[in-house]
Amino acid sequence: YKKKLPIVLVCQTSAGVDDPGYSDLYHVGVVARVLRIFEMPGGTTTVIMQSSGPRVHLDSIVRTQPYMKGRVTPLEEMEEDESSDEYKALMDSCKDLANKYIDSSERITPDTAFAIKNLDHPTILVNFICANFPLKPEEKVALLRHESLMDRMYSLTQILNREVRLMQIKQDIQMRTREDIDRQQRDYFLHQQIKNIQEELGHGQDGEVDELRMKGLQMNWPKEVAMVYEKELAKLERINPQAPDY
Repeated sequence: YKKKLPIVLVCQTSAGVDDPGYSDLYHVGVVARVLRIFEMPGGTTTVIMQSSGPRVHLDSIVRTQPYMKGRVTPLEEMEEDESSDEYKALMDSCKDLANKYIDSSERITPDTAFAIKNLDHPTILVNFICANFPLKPEEKVALLRHESLMDRMYSLTQILNREVRLMQIKQDIQMRTREDIDRQQRDYFLHQQIKNIQEELGHGQDGEVDELRMKGLQMNWPKEVAMVYEKELAKLERINPQAPDY
């Protein structure tokens, strides 16, 4: 870190392995440099790094102590016209899908959308999305394996499309769940009101039906409760018919 020498970054295939070997690592990575090192509470260490070189293939591990050392081979990038209309369309698609995901997600801050809006280079855009979005590690490595930046962007749009659809499905499920809960609460409330009405009408006697009907008209009840109230009044009228006038 102090000598500012470049290092190679590769991911583990499983985060649960404490002492990974060659078979526990993805074999495609990038050359990077260390920007900052933070000693965190609890004895952990956080390192901020920045990719500053080409993609590489990890050929072998030659040493594990005091740190892991290996042999790598640089991977060539295909030369492409990044100013073409297809590149511009792909960048717009990546930005649009990324913003849709941010709007639906609680895991990414709105500041990320502002940063994406101001990224004009396709390589930087792809790398920024991969670094800041919760994509699966194996998908990030698969993107890194592409020799063509255009292929990488096509694959990224497919992944973002899928993630946006999943977020929309999750939102629909949550909405239906909330509606079901609201309906259950509303039904319970109506049931309690109807129960109270039935208890009150159960004590009604001759001559009180008209008084109860006037009282009901003054209440701001939901339509369902008002209909039940009127039905109960009709029952009460049949049970206790008013005496004819002579």
